[in-house]
Amino acid sequence: MKKMTIILSAVLAVQLLLAGILFSQDQDMGAFRSREKLLGLELAKLDQISIESKDKKINLKKVQGKWILPKHFNAPVDDNKLRKLTDKLFSLPVSWPVATSENSASRFKVTKEQFEREISFAKGDDILKTLFLGSSPGFKKIHARVDGQNTIYSIDFAAYEAPVNVDDWVDKHLLTIDVDSLSKVTTDKFSLTRNGDIWQVENLEEGKVANQEKIQTWLGKLAKLQYNGILGTQAKPEYGLEKPVVSFKLTLKSGDQIDITIGKMANDYVIKSSHQPFYFKASQYQIQAILDTGVDTFSVPKPVEKDRGESQSQKKSKEKTE
Repeated sequence: MKKMTIILSAVLAVQLLLAGILFSQDQDMGAFRSREKLLGLELAKLDQISIESKDKKINLKKVQGKWILPKHFNAPVDDNKLRKLTDKLFSLPVSWPVATSENSASRFKVTKEQFEREISFAKGDDILKTLFLGSSPGFKKIHARVDGQNTIYSIDFAAYEAPVNVDDWVDKHLLTIDVDSLSKVTTDKFSLTRNGDIWQVENLEEGKVANQEKIQTWLGKLAKLQYNGILGTQAKPEYGLEKPVVSFKLTLKSGDQIDITIGKMANDYVIKSSHQPFYFKASQYQIQAILDTGVDTFSVPKPVEKDRGESQSQKKSKEKTE
């Protein structure tokens, strides 16, 4: 019995020793991650980023302080999406590797010939870092390797967070207008004019007044006109703008005017703004709410005022008596 107790005590001592070593390693590994970053880059010090998949490649370039898509009409890049991507990648810590041998890259699909994404970061003609993203070990996890290194890591990232479709990178706010800057909106169907904080509808039927809530809701959608992508900078007959579905003239408080024309193209719509060089592609659901409008949409029956004196029936009864 005494011998068994000694053996069990020895086993427990070994277990405690191993636990202490593992805990110490975990602590060291956590400190290691906090000291070093996987890429160690800053967006402000870059002027080119390329993202490549198996069959597509997208290029982003900074020109005069603005990020654009040089191979897509120099269209502006969505800065929020770019910052979201780089903030996540540039903050990734160096974690415990899943492999360190040169031959492991092929197994985890992070080679120059086999990858899910190849992302290069450059300044001028110098490529500062290239990151290969490969197979996925789990949900929102992906294997990664920095070019020039054999070490492979599992990082908190997914391939779809680095899209290669042009339309995913185009700034979707190029048609956005400040509602408070508008003073008048005119179409061939109606005209809205601001008077202080109140909008008036021209040519209202007798007995009707402007519905301020509906007008404000509609103006909000017009001011944030949505689109899927950019078709180019040159007009084409198939855009349907020669015989538009609708045209808007927006007069600003400053006196400037913005003309917006919407045409029908096959199953899509095309939007052209006088303040942008681009022709925008939009789906029906994106613009249907601003198309289904008219004077009746923005009006409601005028409230009936209650007679504070005698009612009509009382007046008629009085007249008969007299």
